[in-house]
Amino acid sequence: MSASHRDAFPGLAKTHFDQFPWSQLIAASPRKECQAYQDAFRDKARELAEAGHTEAASAARAMQAVALLRLNLDKPRQPFSGLSPIPGTKFPGPEDFGEPLLAAFADLANEAADPEFKARLADLCWSTQQKRNFALVAPAIEAYLASAASLCQAIPGETEMQLCQRWDATALRLRRALQLAKMTRHKLLDTVKAAFDQVFSVHSATAPLLELGSLLASYQNEIEGDTAALIQIAAKCANRAETEQQWGQLRHFLRLKANWEKKAGQPDQAVKSEEARAETYLHDATANPTFMGKAHWVAKAITAYRDVSPKSPRIEALKRLMAEYQRQGMAEMQTITYPVGNGTDPAQAAKHVSGKAFAEAIWRLAGVLPPMEEKRFHEAVLMRCKDPFFALVSQNLIDWDGRLIAKRGSPVDDDPKVREHAIRAEMFRMAVEAEKVVVSGYVEPARLQLLSEHNPTLQDFYRVLVDSPFIPPGREYFFARGLYEGLNGDFLVAAHLLIPQFEHALRFHLEERGVDVTTFDQGVQELMDINTLFGIRRENLLQLLGEDQVFELEGLLIRRYGSNLRNFLAHGLFWPPQFFDTSVIYLWWVTLRLSAYHLFPHPSSTKSTPSAGTVKPEPKFK
Repeated sequence: MSASHRDAFPGLAKTHFDQFPWSQLIAASPRKECQAYQDAFRDKARELAEAGHTEAASAARAMQAVALLRLNLDKPRQPFSGLSPIPGTKFPGPEDFGEPLLAAFADLANEAADPEFKARLADLCWSTQQKRNFALVAPAIEAYLASAASLCQAIPGETEMQLCQRWDATALRLRRALQLAKMTRHKLLDTVKAAFDQVFSVHSATAPLLELGSLLASYQNEIEGDTAALIQIAAKCANRAETEQQWGQLRHFLRLKANWEKKAGQPDQAVKSEEARAETYLHDATANPTFMGKAHWVAKAITAYRDVSPKSPRIEALKRLMAEYQRQGMAEMQTITYPVGNGTDPAQAAKHVSGKAFAEAIWRLAGVLPPMEEKRFHEAVLMRCKDPFFALVSQNLIDWDGRLIAKRGSPVDDDPKVREHAIRAEMFRMAVEAEKVVVSGYVEPARLQLLSEHNPTLQDFYRVLVDSPFIPPGREYFFARGLYEGLNGDFLVAAHLLIPQFEHALRFHLEERGVDVTTFDQGVQELMDINTLFGIRRENLLQLLGEDQVFELEGLLIRRYGSNLRNFLAHGLFWPPQFFDTSVIYLWWVTLRLSAYHLFPHPSSTKSTPSAGTVKPEPKFK
């Protein structure tokens, strides 16, 4: 493993693969998955190298690299990538296989008898070769379906974990076969549809609900089927989820059922399904051990009701219930402090998310620290004012291109406006330094640890964030995609998606509370931008978010002595490296925190009224 694998297998041709019995190694493996094959290829490579067969050993290592590739369906045109077991290292990926080697793989795909490895070779070549070979699509689809049919067969004596892993692999292969058929408009699409129907017909009572849900969602998005039959399948899965008390899965199946009911021209029944879905959050509220956790789930129920039945009297009853939980929960809340200095422990942050299911791990990452406390930064600046040099010296701010973009006067100036501006500017500057500590000591260690244990899809993120009271209706995709890209380290995409949506979300929540977020000038009505919101609507934001989160967001988004991310992005002032700066990562994490924990003001914020309760609920997720 290394950071770069360009030309990792130079000079390999098909004749080199013929020098070792790769097909027999696959046939001898008791588990018919690529992940199992890599062990056999690795051991054979060592054996060949020790015997002095250098080229055959290199061919075996190339086979191992193919078997180790990760399959990510969120990138259908090139779903494969090299495995990265440790941050900073990776096994070879598609970019490390040159055209001659891919041509050899294409020949091997035609020879492969095992459907699992045949699908891998054919799909890899079709996805990676500079000139796509359409002839490889049909073998890939058929092999994926054959591999899925084999994997979905029960294994005597397997554990619950092994069953879930087997079905995860089954669903992944079925969904990839569907992707290939849809992308290429292949005549095998009907064959793929029949394979899905077979799974629903035979395995809906025994397959894990999570995988049934992913397959049904793919079916709904990509395949035209018998709507009446699909409603019955979704209802059957929903009944099973309710019996097993898997409330997250129940919500997923009720949503699928409602969508098909709308398609079938049954709008009233669809509303009933959606209302039943909203009520499932109360089961999670009942099970949660904390009152603020209970309020969190009731808030989700309110959001779900508002989306489908905004005039339902049930909403007011749920609001009263949430308010009662919030009132009782205030006694549970405690102020959490953390050092801004050299006392951070990245290993502890990584341990905080380690060994948890993805949904719980992402919640732990979101809540790894509370918001920065404005009061502490104010106190720190006043303490610095005791230093005569700091107190008397003004400060100029230079951007990346060397331009003077801001001036700060002395924090002990005789003019109170100059003095207050200088103190606030220094508070925002110190917050930028604190962001670096939080990101390097807490957020990044936890993010990288989570990625080392999980390979989440965009759908996984959507499921965790669905019905978040912070995310405005209809904007779920932007938030889920932005947070997903940030989790995977693409903060350039994350920033472009999340920063504009953040501005919209603040306007949305103020409007929801009856606050006018428009200006009216000469007969023209304009929406307030975020700079104006933090000016003339500051008191409303304080009520919505609390002092600490307003301070945090103000510095991150619009203040020149802070990170000023919104204005830099809106005016095209970012250079590529800036998208991977700690401030962008910090904003991504703040967005994750608000999306997961809604709008809870930190206990130290005395001028705030909680609008949705959270602290650290530990719910079940789908």
